[in-house]
Amino acid sequence: MRRILLVSFAVLVLLTVASAGIAWHLLNDQDFLKARLGAVVLNQTGRDLAVDGPLQLDLGRQTTIEARGIRFQNADWADAEDMVSLGYLRVVVDLPSLFGDIPVIPSLTVEDCDIRLARNEAGVANWDVLPETAHEPADQPESRIGPPAALLDSNLRNCRLIHNAPERTHPLTLDLDELS
Repeated sequence: MRRILLVSFAVLVLLTVASAGIAWHLLNDQDFLKARLGAVVLNQTGRDLAVDGPLQLDLGRQTTIEARGIRFQNADWADAEDMVSLGYLRVVVDLPSLFGDIPVIPSLTVEDCDIRLARNEAGVANWDVLPETAHEPADQPESRIGPPAALLDSNLRNCRLIHNAPERTHPLTLDLDELS
């Protein structure tokens, strides 16, 4: 009996170590992370997300995601190929705060961004990408009013936002050199 327990324990330890090793390898495999991220975004939005440069994930209490060359596909009817392109993104998320009321983002850095918002003749906006949700039952309390997240420190450099809609004679353009 003792031998069976000892062998079972050894197998359990071996499986745990092997699983941890595989997980560690996959979390450090940029191609795997990019493919999974792209698949999740495509599944949720119906549009492609590409990360052309390096992608790093540093897990911890404050998890850091750092990427270069991010592109999010625009709506089929829009003129520009990409709705959003980011040259560099670094976001730090306080993981324990995800289990509280308001997620905390201690740091956000975005560089060389180009955001193109548009609305077509039918009134459809290119930023409306998430699937529609069923209406909440009437007995549900009203949703909380306030910020969706607490952003403690942000840095935006060399960013451009363009909004175009049929009612505009010229697109509204906002060029930002630096905002901290």
